Amino acid sequence: MNKNIILFLICLLFIISCNSIYETEKIQLNLKCGDITPGALLLGMSTEEAIIESCSEICLKNAMRYSKSYSCNSDTNYLICNCILTPERNEQLKKQEALEEQKKVEEAIWKAQNPGKLSDREAKELCELRCGDNFQFANNINHNFVECSCDKTYNFDYITKQLISKEEVNKRIQEWIDKNTKCINRNVKLVDYLPHYTPVTAITVNNKPTTKYDLLIKNELSVSVILNITYDRYSSWYGVNDKNINLIKEVPQKSSIIVRDSKFEANSGLPNIGNAYIKNIRYELIDENLKEMILERKECVTPTESNCYFSDINAKEVISDYIDVTSIKSDLNDGSSYTILINNSFPFPISLNITYDRYSKWYGVNDKNVNIIKNVFAEFSISILDQKFKANSGLPTIGDAKVENIVFDIIDPNLDNLTFKGKKCE
Repeated sequence: MNKNIILFLICLLFIISCNSIYETEKIQLNLKCGDITPGALLLGMSTEEAIIESCSEICLKNAMRYSKSYSCNSDTNYLICNCILTPERNEQLKKQEALEEQKKVEEAIWKAQNPGKLSDREAKELCELRCGDNFQFANNINHNFVECSCDKTYNFDYITKQLISKEEVNKRIQEWIDKNTKCINRNVKLVDYLPHYTPVTAITVNNKPTTKYDLLIKNELSVSVILNITYDRYSSWYGVNDKNINLIKEVPQKSSIIVRDSKFEANSGLPNIGNAYIKNIRYELIDENLKEMILERKECVTPTESNCYFSDINAKEVISDYIDVTSIKSDLNDGSSYTILINNSFPFPISLNITYDRYSKWYGVNDKNVNIIKNVFAEFSISILDQKFKANSGLPTIGDAKVENIVFDIIDPNLDNLTFKGKKCE
């Protein structure tokens, strides 16, 4: 026999033997064997070609080569590809194994610190028993149940591993909230929290959404109050655009009253009162003694899954979290935004020095660094109209009027040292 042929046969035998001892790793695809042939026909491929392409791709994604060998899972009928291990894959597996060991250590430490609780791995395994491979889960360690979502939502008790009802879930959550809610009492001036105790709002008349010319005045205090109220009234239907309407009303303790605007009241018997409404409501206490009245105000932190608590907070460090000044769409035209909305979340009243630009191609306005100063109650919001555009607010359309580039500062010489009890969450 030719020497070269002999060498070829030896090499061929060696290759076959080596190939037979390659280490392989089985990877299961989310593809059932029974679906391969119909799918291959649609793609103009043979069944074998479809398997080779699918397995080659999954093996390559995992830094391996396809071994030309496959099988079908006897239980689920999913396709299983045999991939040839490579040095790169071996390195990946070593890292994965080290990571898994680290996770086991961390889980053991967590379990020791949280006796009687299920780890996320245990919660996931519990859901797999009910849902199989396709599900989402939430491990509610504060309430001792696992929520599994697949075809529908299932809730399992930590201890019994049995299903519990939605009513039981809600009961556990509420009990935990009641147990962990933390409250503090602090003294505040009534004048600083007036909108919280004596809110004055415009409400709809006869359930017509375009009419708001009734004032609802509430008094939650244990004493009667006399309020000096100022507002604007507007109706394009009746050609009304009156500013700074004033009225004085006394409201008995722990009660509410409704006051109808006198001008619109004369037309209230008509079938349609049009778009009459009152806006820009401002008010203050008349009784000087009540302005100095001190109230005990209860504040509570309702717990979430985060750890929340009361702590001393420096106002200067959190201005952007507690104060927000923005321009919003104005009443008469969606293309205009010349209303400034100020939100004060601080537990004390503030004075703001606000600077902004105003612009309108329609009115030929391009003013820079317009300045205003506004006082805002504690934990309250107000909206104000730019004065130049406000003068034109009665026109059918205000055009493209807007305010922009808003900046502000708190006017308080003691701001650096100003602290308050606030909520912090970790």
